[in-house]
Amino acid sequence: MKLSDHYVKIDFHVHTSYSDGDDIKAILHYAKNRGLDGLAITDHCTLKGYEKCKKLESEMLIIPGIEIPTEVGHVLVLGVKESFRCMKGRYVEIYDWALENNCIIVLAHPAVHFHKAKAVLYSGIKPHCIEVLNSMYPFYRWAVRYSWRLASSSGVTPIAGSDAHQASIVGCCYTNVFSEANLEEVLEALRRGRVFLEGGPAPLKYRWKIWLSFLLSIG
Repeated sequence: MKLSDHYVKIDFHVHTSYSDGDDIKAILHYAKNRGLDGLAITDHCTLKGYEKCKKLESEMLIIPGIEIPTEVGHVLVLGVKESFRCMKGRYVEIYDWALENNCIIVLAHPAVHFHKAKAVLYSGIKPHCIEVLNSMYPFYRWAVRYSWRLASSSGVTPIAGSDAHQASIVGCCYTNVFSEANLEEVLEALRRGRVFLEGGPAPLKYRWKIWLSFLLSIG
Protein backbone atom coordinates (compact mmCIF):
# COMPACT_ATOMS: atom_id res chain seq x y z
CA MET A 1 0.00 0.00 0.00
CA LYS A 2 1.37 3.33 -1.07
CA LEU A 3 0.84 6.15 1.41
CA SER A 4 0.83 9.84 0.58
CA ASP A 5 3.35 12.19 2.15
CA HIS A 6 0.61 14.14 3.92
CA TYR A 7 -0.34 13.12 7.43
CA VAL A 8 -1.79 14.62 10.59
CA LYS A 9 -0.56 14.03 14.16
CA ILE A 10 -3.39 13.05 16.49
CA ASP A 11 -3.50 12.00 20.15
CA PHE A 12 -6.51 9.65 20.24
CA HIS A 13 -6.90 9.33 24.03
CA VAL A 14 -7.25 12.46 26.19
CA HIS A 15 -9.28 13.10 29.35
CA THR A 16 -10.54 16.48 30.57
CA SER A 17 -11.83 17.83 33.87
CA TYR A 18 -15.30 16.66 32.83
CA SER A 19 -14.29 13.13 33.86
CA ASP A 20 -10.92 12.48 35.53
CA GLY A 21 -8.61 14.72 33.51
CA ASP A 22 -7.25 18.24 33.40
CA ASP A 23 -8.25 21.78 32.42
CA ILE A 24 -9.23 22.08 28.76
CA LYS A 25 -7.31 25.28 28.08
CA ALA A 26 -4.16 23.65 29.47
CA ILE A 27 -4.77 20.57 27.31
CA LEU A 28 -5.03 22.69 24.16
CA HIS A 29 -1.89 24.60 25.15
CA TYR A 30 0.21 21.42 25.40
CA ALA A 31 -1.34 19.95 22.25
CA LYS A 32 -0.27 22.99 20.23
CA ASN A 33 3.19 23.10 21.79
CA ARG A 34 3.74 19.44 20.86
CA GLY A 35 2.79 20.10 17.25
CA LEU A 36 -0.40 18.06 17.23
CA ASP A 37 -2.91 18.61 14.45
CA GLY A 38 -5.75 17.10 16.45
CA LEU A 39 -6.82 15.18 19.51
CA ALA A 40 -9.71 12.99 20.56
CA ILE A 41 -11.45 13.96 23.78
CA THR A 42 -12.34 10.61 25.33
CA ASP A 43 -13.84 11.32 28.72
CA HIS A 44 -15.62 8.56 30.62
CA CYS A 45 -19.22 8.35 29.45
CA THR A 46 -19.66 12.07 28.69
CA LEU A 47 -19.24 14.40 25.70
CA LYS A 48 -19.21 17.60 27.77
CA GLY A 49 -15.42 17.94 27.57
CA TYR A 50 -15.50 17.58 23.79
CA GLU A 51 -18.27 20.16 23.46
CA LYS A 52 -16.35 22.68 25.56
CA CYS A 53 -13.09 21.97 23.72
CA LYS A 54 -14.78 22.39 20.34
CA LYS A 55 -16.02 25.85 21.32
CA LEU A 56 -12.54 26.98 22.37
CA GLU A 57 -10.53 25.61 19.44
CA SER A 58 -11.01 26.56 15.78
CA GLU A 59 -7.75 25.43 14.14
CA MET A 60 -7.10 22.01 15.64
CA LEU A 61 -9.21 18.97 14.72
CA ILE A 62 -11.17 17.96 17.84
CA ILE A 63 -12.57 14.43 17.59
CA PRO A 64 -15.61 13.49 19.68
CA GLY A 65 -14.89 10.35 21.65
CA ILE A 66 -15.85 8.48 24.77
CA GLU A 67 -14.24 5.79 26.96
CA ILE A 68 -16.46 3.01 28.22
CA PRO A 69 -15.74 0.08 30.59
CA THR A 70 -16.91 -3.27 29.22
CA GLU A 71 -16.60 -6.94 30.08
CA VAL A 72 -13.60 -7.20 27.70
CA GLY A 73 -11.82 -4.09 29.01
CA HIS A 74 -12.13 -0.39 28.24
CA VAL A 75 -13.04 0.70 24.72
CA LEU A 76 -12.87 4.07 23.01
CA VAL A 77 -15.58 5.08 20.55
CA LEU A 78 -14.40 7.77 18.11
CA GLY A 79 -16.70 9.95 16.03
CA VAL A 80 -19.49 9.73 18.62
CA LYS A 81 -22.73 11.57 17.97
CA GLU A 82 -24.42 13.64 20.65
CA SER A 83 -27.26 11.12 20.83
CA PHE A 84 -24.98 8.38 22.14
CA ARG A 85 -26.22 6.63 25.29
CA CYS A 86 -23.40 5.23 27.39
CA MET A 87 -23.82 1.44 27.71
CA LYS A 88 -21.53 0.13 30.40
CA GLY A 89 -20.33 -3.45 30.25
CA ARG A 90 -21.92 -4.60 26.98
CA TYR A 91 -19.24 -4.74 24.31
CA VAL A 92 -21.52 -6.29 21.65
CA GLU A 93 -24.06 -3.47 22.00
CA ILE A 94 -21.32 -0.84 21.74
CA TYR A 95 -19.82 -2.62 18.73
CA ASP A 96 -23.20 -2.78 16.93
CA TRP A 97 -23.93 0.88 17.72
CA ALA A 98 -20.52 1.94 16.40
CA LEU A 99 -21.09 0.15 13.09
CA GLU A 100 -24.58 1.58 12.68
CA ASN A 101 -23.37 5.12 13.37
CA ASN A 102 -20.14 5.07 11.33
CA CYS A 103 -17.93 5.30 14.43
CA ILE A 104 -14.58 3.70 15.20
CA ILE A 105 -14.25 1.35 18.14
CA VAL A 106 -10.82 1.01 19.78
CA LEU A 107 -9.65 -1.53 22.33
CA ALA A 108 -7.90 0.71 24.87
CA HIS A 109 -4.74 -0.25 26.83
CA PRO A 110 -5.18 -3.99 26.04
CA ALA A 111 -2.27 -5.12 28.21
CA VAL A 112 -4.39 -4.36 31.27
CA HIS A 113 -7.03 -6.98 30.41
CA PHE A 114 -4.77 -9.10 28.23
CA HIS A 115 -6.71 -12.42 28.28
CA LYS A 116 -10.03 -10.74 27.52
CA ALA A 117 -8.44 -8.46 24.94
CA LYS A 118 -6.91 -11.41 23.13
CA ALA A 119 -10.25 -13.23 23.01
CA VAL A 120 -12.17 -10.34 21.45
CA LEU A 121 -9.42 -9.65 18.90
CA TYR A 122 -9.79 -13.18 17.53
CA SER A 123 -13.59 -13.13 17.59
CA GLY A 124 -16.05 -12.16 14.87
CA ILE A 125 -16.64 -8.81 16.54
CA LYS A 126 -13.12 -7.44 16.75
CA PRO A 127 -12.65 -3.67 17.01
CA HIS A 128 -11.41 -1.41 14.23
CA CYS A 129 -8.27 -0.46 16.18
CA ILE A 130 -6.16 -1.44 19.15
CA GLU A 131 -4.25 1.06 21.29
CA VAL A 132 -0.66 -0.14 21.05
CA LEU A 133 1.14 2.92 22.44
CA ASN A 134 -0.31 4.29 25.68
CA SER A 135 1.83 6.78 27.61
CA MET A 136 0.35 5.76 30.97
CA TYR A 137 1.35 2.09 31.02
CA PRO A 138 3.33 1.53 34.27
CA PHE A 139 5.36 -1.30 32.65
CA TYR A 140 5.62 0.55 29.36
CA ARG A 141 8.07 -1.58 27.34
CA TRP A 142 6.43 -4.89 28.20
CA ALA A 143 2.92 -3.54 27.60
CA VAL A 144 3.84 -2.04 24.22
CA ARG A 145 5.55 -5.23 23.04
CA TYR A 146 2.53 -7.28 24.06
CA SER A 147 0.12 -4.87 22.37
CA TRP A 148 2.15 -4.87 19.14
CA ARG A 149 1.97 -8.67 19.06
CA LEU A 150 -1.81 -8.55 19.48
CA ALA A 151 -2.18 -6.00 16.68
CA SER A 152 0.10 -7.87 14.29
CA SER A 153 -1.40 -11.31 14.86
CA SER A 154 -5.03 -10.14 14.69
CA GLY A 155 -4.65 -7.74 11.77
CA VAL A 156 -6.25 -4.88 13.73
CA THR A 157 -5.02 -1.34 13.06
CA PRO A 158 -2.64 -0.10 15.81
CA ILE A 159 -3.03 3.42 17.14
CA ALA A 160 -1.36 5.56 19.82
CA GLY A 161 -2.73 7.84 22.51
CA SER A 162 -1.38 9.49 25.60
CA ASP A 163 -4.31 8.55 27.87
CA ALA A 164 -3.54 11.93 29.42
CA HIS A 165 -5.11 12.77 32.75
CA GLN A 166 -2.70 15.69 33.18
CA ALA A 167 -2.37 18.32 30.47
CA SER A 168 1.42 17.98 30.37
CA ILE A 169 1.05 14.36 29.17
CA VAL A 170 -0.93 15.27 26.04
CA GLY A 171 1.00 14.22 22.93
CA CYS A 172 3.47 11.92 24.69
CA CYS A 173 2.13 9.23 22.36
CA TYR A 174 0.34 10.06 19.12
CA THR A 175 -0.75 8.60 15.80
CA ASN A 176 0.36 9.90 12.41
CA VAL A 177 -2.69 9.46 10.19
CA PHE A 178 -2.32 9.67 6.41
CA SER A 179 -5.29 11.93 5.89
CA GLU A 180 -6.46 15.51 5.73
CA ALA A 181 -7.45 17.13 9.04
CA ASN A 182 -11.07 16.18 8.57
CA LEU A 183 -13.07 13.92 10.89
CA GLU A 184 -14.56 11.60 8.28
CA GLU A 185 -11.27 11.25 6.40
CA VAL A 186 -9.38 10.50 9.61
CA LEU A 187 -11.88 7.81 10.62
CA GLU A 188 -11.68 6.25 7.15
CA ALA A 189 -7.87 6.24 7.32
CA LEU A 190 -8.10 4.34 10.61
CA ARG A 191 -10.37 1.76 8.99
CA ARG A 192 -7.77 1.30 6.24
CA GLY A 193 -4.79 1.16 8.59
CA ARG A 194 -3.12 4.24 7.10
CA VAL A 195 -1.10 5.12 10.20
CA PHE A 196 2.26 5.03 11.90
CA LEU A 197 2.87 5.57 15.60
CA GLU A 198 5.27 7.64 17.67
CA GLY A 199 5.86 8.54 21.29
CA GLY A 200 6.94 7.23 24.65
CA PRO A 201 5.92 6.89 28.30
CA ALA A 202 4.82 9.67 30.62
CA PRO A 203 6.97 10.34 33.70
CA LEU A 204 6.80 7.36 36.06
CA LYS A 205 5.22 9.28 38.94
CA TYR A 206 2.14 9.97 36.84
CA ARG A 207 1.89 6.44 35.50
CA TRP A 208 1.96 4.76 38.90
CA LYS A 209 -0.52 7.21 40.40
CA ILE A 210 -3.11 6.54 37.69
CA TRP A 211 -2.77 2.77 37.73
CA LEU A 212 -2.84 2.55 41.51
CA SER A 213 -6.13 4.44 41.43
CA PHE A 214 -7.40 2.10 38.70
CA LEU A 215 -6.47 -1.06 40.61
CA LEU A 216 -8.10 0.24 43.79
CA SER A 217 -11.30 1.00 41.86
CA ILE A 218 -11.63 -2.61 40.65
CA GLY A 219 -10.39 -4.26 43.84
